[in-house]
Amino acid sequence: MADELVKLIVKADFEAHVQIAEHMEFDRFMETHILNAQLYDLRPVLGDPLYVDMVKNRASAPYDDLIAGGEYAYQGYTYFFQGIKKVLVHFAYARYAMRNGVQDTASGLVKKKTDWSEPLDMKEATKEAEYHKNLAVAAMNDVVKYIERNISLFPLYATHAKCDSRNSVNRSTIRITPVSR
Repeated sequence: MADELVKLIVKADFEAHVQIAEHMEFDRFMETHILNAQLYDLRPVLGDPLYVDMVKNRASAPYDDLIAGGEYAYQGYTYFFQGIKKVLVHFAYARYAMRNGVQDTASGLVKKKTDWSEPLDMKEATKEAEYHKNLAVAAMNDVVKYIERNISLFPLYATHAKCDSRNSVNRSTIRITPVSR
């Protein structure tokens, strides 16, 4: 499998943070969302050099800790950080919440309904997705702080930060509201 298609998280990583259906076909429903979270939410913040190196060396130090999270010492104090797994779980779940139940058929896209349940309306799904996106952004800010405090372990991030001013984490949601006259 090509490294760019390696998923950094698995079903067990979700179970600690979000409720997922026990019998859900996890790989079928979540694989695309996980990869999109990695490529479009995580990679722009870390920068390509650090992201690629992390994916290729994910089981080695210092990336195993960066991915899993944990504790570290900085200026005489101990800190906890949540790790990239939590970031990806919430970004992927936010993407899933917006697409949940949407399936492609010969007649086009449909939203499946059953006699026993009814899908969330778009407003509720958007609210759920926004909640998980906000958790992901908070966790990502925690990861960035860890990287910056341990920059000697992540020199590729320093290169990215100097070269690309677009690496900041989205800290809020922009809303455009019409002005009444």
